[in-house]
Amino acid sequence: MTKISAPRKESFQFTNKLRNLVRRLAKRVANRYYNVRLSLREEPLQVIFILGHMRTGSSVFCHILNENKEVTGYGETQTTYRSAGDFDELVRKVFWTYHNMKMDEKYVFDKILHEEYLPNPELLQDPRLKFIFIIRDPEEAIPSLIRNFNEVLTDSAKELGIEYQGKRWTEEDALAYYTSALSKLEEYARAIDQKERCIFIRFDWFMGDTDRVFAQLQHFLDLKNPLSENYQVSWRTGAWGIGDSSKYIYTGKLVRERQTKSMDISPEIYKQAKAVFERCSATLNECCTSIYS
Repeated sequence: MTKISAPRKESFQFTNKLRNLVRRLAKRVANRYYNVRLSLREEPLQVIFILGHMRTGSSVFCHILNENKEVTGYGETQTTYRSAGDFDELVRKVFWTYHNMKMDEKYVFDKILHEEYLPNPELLQDPRLKFIFIIRDPEEAIPSLIRNFNEVLTDSAKELGIEYQGKRWTEEDALAYYTSALSKLEEYARAIDQKERCIFIRFDWFMGDTDRVFAQLQHFLDLKNPLSENYQVSWRTGAWGIGDSSKYIYTGKLVRERQTKSMDISPEIYKQAKAVFERCSATLNECCTSIYS
């Protein structure tokens, strides 16, 4: 192994410290600029929360939404919303990521799939917020959850040069997550209970009746520009912790025909999950604008 001399090591450390200092200063200046820009807007920047569970096609949905000139965002920002000030943190995070200084979009969005990011349900009443709920039938969702969770574990271990030998997700694990996630979505919908502020989409509608979904979304968000099935692939596409990293997300378009290994789930697991799905669908239909309402 080549040893680094003390002077070179000190120079390397100094360079890193200087680079980090410049980055922090640039971000601080940008944040102040964003605050000023927000205060000077004629109309306030609105926030969209995409609320769902894992494996609903929400990653490609976010790419499609971001392609519209009136909307910006990149997926899961992992922002925790405890107070109204955290909306400004979302704005700064998204615009800083894209180095966007114009800030002339109508909406900024965040995708929230885990309840720990919404510890304060009172924030759901903030008038700046609009909500897009998206869920998927358990016949597809449960196998997809199991496959994805176990493939992520296996692939992560391979990157470390080891073989994963720990616990893998079972049907019961997927059902527990699915039940908890959809129950939480029902809670959110009931708490909002304003159809003009939330819209309900199902994965099968998104894939099978795309034009109608897009038209309803354009009307719901009052967008001047139509939505498109095609989108730009960026360095955020497939990034860890932001969304889906499968090969289909890199195609730059909505892919309907996907090659996946078949997986049968037991009748009892499916029965329980289907009941949860139907109950959640009924609640979202009652509390939200529906694509088919």
